[in-house]
Amino acid sequence: TYRQQLNPELIAQLQRMSDRDQEFRSEEPENWELQRQNDSLNWQELQSIVGRLGRLPSYAELGLEGYDNLELLFYHMDREPLASFLPYVLEGIAQGGSNLAHVILYQLDRIGMSEGRIYTIDREGKIEDLGARTILKNGYPCQTFGEWFHERSPLDGKTYRTPLDPNLDTKEVDRVRRLFGLDDMDSKKKREPWVLNVPAEEFEEKIQG
Repeated sequence: TYRQQLNPELIAQLQRMSDRDQEFRSEEPENWELQRQNDSLNWQELQSIVGRLGRLPSYAELGLEGYDNLELLFYHMDREPLASFLPYVLEGIAQGGSNLAHVILYQLDRIGMSEGRIYTIDREGKIEDLGARTILKNGYPCQTFGEWFHERSPLDGKTYRTPLDPNLDTKEVDRVRRLFGLDDMDSKKKREPWVLNVPAEEFEEKIQG
């Protein structure tokens, strides 16, 4: 049964790591030096867990709340540790024990936006730099794999998808999405009819930086 598959010790460990993740982020102002130390400790501890299990913890072991805590660690992960966990993420997705696709592709965008670069995942599961990221006239960077925030326009109250970077081929976008077990962008757009897909020029007009 569901409860019989849960691993209470692993769930408790992930909860402690989640608490550590939030320890200084909840302070005003945030202490970035201490927070980075905590993040580094979490990455090391997650590496230890992976080394012990030979894989990432699965949803079946952690349950909803435990898996949310695992996702939180990936939301605050830098490029280097993220790269080290990618093979395990992809293995978990292929085996049906992981649903980290959204958080990983979101995080690749967050990191790429902060560095002004386009990062993709090659066929070996390694992060590859494809060049400079496009910045729109309203100051918004383009996204890469369709998992970034939508934006609500104060002009008409409608929701718009952040444009995909024109420097990234649509086939590459769909290849990476499929690698992570997601549908292609055309299917995603059909699933989200409330999100408007417009050219970059119109997005720049509707969403002011």
